[in-house]
Amino acid sequence: MPLKDILRSMVNDYFVICTGIVICQLVLRMIFSPNVGLSVNELILILVGGAVFTLPHLAFLSYKVLTKKQWIQRRIIHFITLMTTILIFAHLFGWLSGSNLLEHLVFIASVLVVYLLVGLVSWQIDHSNSEAINRRLKELRDEDED
Repeated sequence: MPLKDILRSMVNDYFVICTGIVICQLVLRMIFSPNVGLSVNELILILVGGAVFTLPHLAFLSYKVLTKKQWIQRRIIHFITLMTTILIFAHLFGWLSGSNLLEHLVFIASVLVVYLLVGLVSWQIDHSNSEAINRRLKELRDEDED
């Protein structure tokens, strides 16, 4: 994927990631800490984290069309890099304590939910764009035949 397309994807995904993180944080706090809200500093960290968490998209940088195998390999690299980045970020900023296994498992599950949500939204956007392009190409083809 060319850099221009990756940057466009990163910007779109940034907003989905930040929204997903806020929703997950609110749900987790309602379950584990119902009396604790999100502070301004935490919201800033979420915004910064959203930017940092889009950086693994660069794994898809390619100026040629990727084969399905290459795309799957890059998706795996992307996922591993993203999970590592998120876990490091979470420990550095105190989102996870070092001792609570349940907290870690719920956090990882919430990351997977956000990851799947971002993937689904990205796929839907790409699918809608490709349908629009195909529809327009069909219209142009039909006009040429007349």
